[in-house]
Amino acid sequence: MSKLALSAVIAPVALSLMAACTEHDSRTVDAPEQAIATEGVSDRLGLMTTLPILWSEGDDFTALLAPDAQAHWALDALGQNHEVAAIDILTPDALAGLELLVLAQPRMLSPEENVALDDWVRGGGHALVFADPMLTGHSEYGVGDKRRPQDVALLDTLLARWGLALEAAPPSAETRFVAFGGGELPLAAHGELTRREPAGGAQSDCTDRLGRVLTMCAIGKGRAVILADAAILEAEEAPDAAVLVAFEELIGMAKEGPAAASGKSGE
Repeated sequence: MSKLALSAVIAPVALSLMAACTEHDSRTVDAPEQAIATEGVSDRLGLMTTLPILWSEGDDFTALLAPDAQAHWALDALGQNHEVAAIDILTPDALAGLELLVLAQPRMLSPEENVALDDWVRGGGHALVFADPMLTGHSEYGVGDKRRPQDVALLDTLLARWGLALEAAPPSAETRFVAFGGGELPLAAHGELTRREPAGGAQSDCTDRLGRVLTMCAIGKGRAVILADAAILEAEEAPDAAVLVAFEELIGMAKEGPAAASGKSGE
């Protein structure tokens, strides 16, 4: 990603952080239409997250805007084949025109946002959701600080609509790597996605891909891939090639469905 592109996304983030006490959480960008310029791509990808993917924790604004500022590896990876738009508020207008929406440990969604997202997916939208029951990565910000990543995923309403419930799995002492998509997917204190009757009479068809930690759901005309772990995104430095392959597989599954699976996903 170019320095110009990085500055384009960091500037609105910095302004958002300075408005930490506004109605919406300052950990996401208060500019639904702000796009990260990427040459040679046409697919538009929306990113909503509280993880430090759009900025580095602890850096002052001057450092964030410096010419040599480095983007998070996931932002670079997403920008390889997509025009990435940082999204703060999920509205029909913000979702319109997206090829894929990535929710990575987002803040709690409002009732209106839950409806907008569910309607968008049922109308043909594709979503990749990282919902961790408890983050394990270190944060520079203390509990209660609005800049701190969302420690516990608060997506119960949305998941219930899709016939799922997020539960904590038995704790693990260390990160383990599982074969997935020809690569390796890191899992750390992950959750489990269990079935329940879809709330409100909604319909969905969900299939587990890695036991109960990864689920792919056909929802109306659209699709959602939900991973009950965000460990793959908690490291700012680029991971091993095998992890990058697994990350690309997750994106492919969300965009293309089962046909994107290489047959090596450990399903």
